[in-house]
Amino acid sequence: MKVAEVFLILPLFKKYSYLIPEHLRSKIKRGQLVIVPLKNKLERGFVVEIKETSESLPYKLKEIAYVPEIKPLKENMIKLGLEISRFFITPPGMALNLFSQKIPMGFSHIFKITPKGREILEKSKKSKFEFKVLSFIEKNGETPLSKLEKNFSGAVYSAIKKLLRENLIERNTLFYKKGERRGKKYCELLKLPENYEKISEKQKKILEQLLNVGAPVPLSFLQNTLKVSISPINTLQKKGYIKIFHNREEISPFSNLRPIKQEKLKMNEAQRKVFERVVRKIKENRGEKFLLFGVTGSGKTLVYIKLIEECLKLGKSAIMLVPEISLTPQMAGKFYFHFGEKMALFHSMLSESERREMYERVKNGKAKVILGTRSALFMDVKDPGIIIIDEEHDSSYIQENAPNYNAIWVAEKICEEKNIPLLLGSATPSITSFFRTKSGDLKLLEMRERVEKRKLPEVEIIDMSREFEKYGRGIIVSGKLKNSIRETLERGEQVILLLNRRGFAPIVLCRKCGYVVTCKNCNISMTFHKRENRMICHYCGYFKEKPDVCPQCGSKYIYLWGIGTEKVEESLKRVFNNFKIARFDRDTTRKKGSMEKILKDFKNKRIDLLIGTQMIAKGHDFPNVTLVGVLSADMMLKIPFFDSSEKTFQLLTQVAGRSGRGKKGGRVIIQTYYPDHYAIKFSRSHDYISFYEREIEYRKKLFYPPFSNLIQISIYHKKKTTSLKLAEKTVNMLENIVEDLEGEDFIRILGPVESERDKIKNMYIHTVLIRILKKELHTKFTTKIVEEIMKRDITLSKNLRFETFF
Repeated sequence: MKVAEVFLILPLFKKYSYLIPEHLRSKIKRGQLVIVPLKNKLERGFVVEIKETSESLPYKLKEIAYVPEIKPLKENMIKLGLEISRFFITPPGMALNLFSQKIPMGFSHIFKITPKGREILEKSKKSKFEFKVLSFIEKNGETPLSKLEKNFSGAVYSAIKKLLRENLIERNTLFYKKGERRGKKYCELLKLPENYEKISEKQKKILEQLLNVGAPVPLSFLQNTLKVSISPINTLQKKGYIKIFHNREEISPFSNLRPIKQEKLKMNEAQRKVFERVVRKIKENRGEKFLLFGVTGSGKTLVYIKLIEECLKLGKSAIMLVPEISLTPQMAGKFYFHFGEKMALFHSMLSESERREMYERVKNGKAKVILGTRSALFMDVKDPGIIIIDEEHDSSYIQENAPNYNAIWVAEKICEEKNIPLLLGSATPSITSFFRTKSGDLKLLEMRERVEKRKLPEVEIIDMSREFEKYGRGIIVSGKLKNSIRETLERGEQVILLLNRRGFAPIVLCRKCGYVVTCKNCNISMTFHKRENRMICHYCGYFKEKPDVCPQCGSKYIYLWGIGTEKVEESLKRVFNNFKIARFDRDTTRKKGSMEKILKDFKNKRIDLLIGTQMIAKGHDFPNVTLVGVLSADMMLKIPFFDSSEKTFQLLTQVAGRSGRGKKGGRVIIQTYYPDHYAIKFSRSHDYISFYEREIEYRKKLFYPPFSNLIQISIYHKKKTTSLKLAEKTVNMLENIVEDLEGEDFIRILGPVESERDKIKNMYIHTVLIRILKKELHTKFTTKIVEEIMKRDITLSKNLRFETFF
């Protein structure tokens, strides 16, 4: 008999064995997606090994239930998926699923009567509930569970169990693809009734319309034109006079996309040097890795487009990644202008049908330019010539939840395997990437000036402690920034304000006793959202009404402390009521299309002032923006993590780069309580090199990345004491692995300690930090961790989470 070893697409590390039924043997190959039973459910998984065995097993193996019509993963995909699993300590089935088409399978139980059931039904005249269910199944033939649920009460489940137990009905499983686009419904005339006069007037109208047209008619058109409900149409279909069917339409993946016209710009000398250096490696099929360090507005996008055009001339494809969906509409518009329908677009907001259409376009070779967020990296692209990662410093390239991975690490592996160049681009490269240019691991390319010699914006720092002394605690926008906003708007120019905190007020507290309203599931203060008039936890989504009196002392002194984007919007609308002001944050961009609409309105000057979180700082190009204000530059500096200064410098520099991208020049005003912090001082002068030199010294002294790899393990449990015990057990496991590897001098284990956010979603958290000083030990160490997790059969999602920094 043949046995398949399967990694399930679940937060599990162990392999499961399943018998391969005779009728499925020809379909089962390594890398094949299969549907298998697990306990009382059906789950998906990937076959990674097929064994021939004649041994009698000590337990009965279950059989593979179904094989979807999807091609198996290629060998290179399996290899890379398992590498991702080992390096990032993430479940192998979930890592392999990164490369699959991710077509969601639906499972529906279908019931039909057995010969014994039919015999019992004919003999018995019983009126018991289960006999009513049996009679219903007999009349309807193969009956889906959903139909039984619709026609009977909740008691139908116990009736089904009894009928199955007595072998009066049998159950089968129907598999189908969810979200499959079926197109519009059409009506077609089959024949006219012999007794035409006996049908209703509405039915006559429908038949006459179909007869006059002489071809299938869209159902919606028929209903709207004749003002009829679906009922007479269904009646005509039941009588066999008409047919209703779906006509599958080809999806246009660019129906909502408008090309952004661009002048035919010629590359300047700096751009040409970068282009020529990289294009040589494309032609030579050499897997060299480059870091393009180009200031904001230096024309990196034009270089990307020219390189992709060269790939197309050579008959090759190209993959380009952008950090977030907020960048996709504008970049997609530019790419659509240049590449038309040779392009495929991938991001998380695509519907299932749109996603499937994109897969088909890439698979069929219609799309050779793949643009998207990190998931686009896993497409099976034919003959790629280059991978480009824009804004390479951005944390969006790190997938924090299982399956964990870093898109840049994955891109490097793909480029090595395919022998193609990798181009990373940023105005503020990550400290690790820039450090790698010093060793030659990444080749440094530079563009130090903006296109057409445009000046970088002037940056002014406002010390908010002085503003506080002058105006008091209620100050949100300094006098200098407020006057600058007014002057800019009155000139017909636009303004961007950055505040990296959404909502109206981040803390609701009692002024009398100091009580802070926190989430019942998380030890986190709840944010008040005025538009919804409720407090919301941004970690678990729990919400409740704002109290009128303090739940602790009963006083009425409930105070909304701190500011969020919603509060800033309300405040500025009172001051600048003649101008159109809008917000750009997670709250205003939840609905599909809302993000694109806000950006389009801002681009077309229907919005004068845009207040946003860090979403607004990333890569947008608005030539009429001449003033950028940062309302609180200190937020990230307060986060106790090794890269807080780096994130602050990057955010300030990136948002400053949104100003003065046109011919008018620009200004930036940064409000802070820490004007002397080096991250803020160097962002003022756009001086990345000085910032890097200061930051790298700090990292070197404390052995932080890039001088080590860090792995942070978070241990979760509903009981605080159990969370600590599990953390201590984890540390013991890790110490044993270090001892086996003889790595005591190169691997440090710190903790466990209580997490800063010690309770999230009703789970208490303890953390363990692993510092790997000899990077060659990383994969050996993490592979051993994976082996231990498999051996102990630990479920990842319940109580373990891994994050890797390097």
